Amino acid sequence: MVLSALKGGRVDAASIELIREAENMDHPNAIGVVAKLRHRDCHVGYLPSDISDMIAHEFSKDMPLKAKLREWGQKKTGEAVFFRIGVFVPVAKDRKKFSRQPDSK
Repeated sequence: MVLSALKGGRVDAASIELIREAENMDHPNAIGVVAKLRHRDCHVGYLPSDISDMIAHEFSKDMPLKAKLREWGQKKTGEAVFFRIGVFVPVAKDRKKFSRQPDSK
């Protein structure tokens, strides 16, 4: 579904959403990656666990996360697909209020 939408140019790079999955039994810090298609949302995978763990450890769950599709591809055999996304967080001065770490002053 997502691949055909990408190939047909029907997915905009800004139509990627990151969703925290605190209820995920396998990984409570999981952050899902969802492509927002015209008529439905398609789950395409997860951020790597080391990145989602770092975000959970350093920042509160209220910190907004955004993403942009940077690149995608598929092996010639069609067996594997990859997505590269850019993850965006608020700028440093706005991010402070979400930090779990005390100021080092």
